[in-house]
Amino acid sequence: MTCEVMEHEVYKGSDNTFTLELNSRDYAGVVTPIDLAIVTSMSLELEGQPLLVVNAQEGNAPIDWWDAELPTGYIRFKLGPWASINSVPVGTYTARLITYDLENTNGIVWTSHEKKELYVTINA
Repeated sequence: MTCEVMEHEVYKGSDNTFTLELNSRDYAGVVTPIDLAIVTSMSLELEGQPLLVVNAQEGNAPIDWWDAELPTGYIRFKLGPWASINSVPVGTYTARLITYDLENTNGIVWTSHEKKELYVTINA
């Protein structure tokens, strides 16, 4: 399972958003978007910073995968307010995105196919 390389910038306190697509890649290299309907929660870990956990259908959440306007496999992030509230210092962080569902209660860790890393840059 892979996701696009995530190297996005976040502005503390702002409502800027970005999206990330999660895919499954079979042995023949065919890429299929992941159906996120069964996901019960997600967590985003930025190296050395407070863990961000969001449950499905949580109102005004910094991570959103249930909005009907999102294409299959897409997640919308709005991390500016979270970065501000948690006083996340300006910098670039290695990130881990983990999805949880009833069959994968210990979570699935997502990496990019190209670099095997996800990055988030926090700006003032």
